[in-house]
Amino acid sequence: MTIDAPNWNLIRKLASAASAAYHAATVNDPHTGTQANIFVDGVDIVVAFRGSSEPKDFILDARFLKSDLMYSRDGGEAEVHAGFIAAFDSVNEEVIKQVKNLLVLMPAAAIHITGHSLGGALAQLCALEFVRQHLPVRAVVTFGSPRVGNKTFAALYNDSVTTSTEEIDGVEYFHSLKEITFNVVNEGDPVPLLPPLLNGYRDAGTEFFLRRSGEVQVDPFIGFEIFTDVMGAISSWRNYRLGLLPNHFIAAYQERISKK
Repeated sequence: MTIDAPNWNLIRKLASAASAAYHAATVNDPHTGTQANIFVDGVDIVVAFRGSSEPKDFILDARFLKSDLMYSRDGGEAEVHAGFIAAFDSVNEEVIKQVKNLLVLMPAAAIHITGHSLGGALAQLCALEFVRQHLPVRAVVTFGSPRVGNKTFAALYNDSVTTSTEEIDGVEYFHSLKEITFNVVNEGDPVPLLPPLLNGYRDAGTEFFLRRSGEVQVDPFIGFEIFTDVMGAISSWRNYRLGLLPNHFIAAYQERISKK
């Protein structure tokens, strides 16, 4: 299957869920400060991870050191951001428990996973774990997510196939995580460019780059993103603005996608 045009209704719905995760949680680890909100939306189950909002979160974000992923493909060394995997591991069991309990009541449900900023990174780790647990992931939508792991991790993530199917013209299709993971990135948001490529990090999933002009670019050349961010920073400095950070706020994402 190829990447189709964005489903903006779904993206807007999950942006609202990512925003609400800052205020509501069914899973909370007091040691890492990691939170997730799991709820039923119609016939779907939504798992929304909270983004960075506490000092603990920013400490986790700043740990650029990579940690080995316990499972990898063909003996490759899949490595992920040490802070992100520590945060996810702290809530992994409880998240899976709550989702499985809902699937008992709703066996035909599909799972949507989302998160903003740090929450987007956790959403990707969650999606990969759900695939390993044979849970029916239908879509993963992140907003302003940083990179999660190295090249091996990105390949492992992109090639993993979900158990959730889509029927088209009477034929059932299985999707890879690459095909159903949409990383929404605002032009001028510096966070998705971190951790740096020079540290060995690579992007996983499919990126929807939202230009200020309203254009949407799919998986744009990384040099173009860096150029637009640098030009935006120069413009902000000249006009005495706050710089690029406001482009990262979940409200900025909701505003930009509201026009789609």
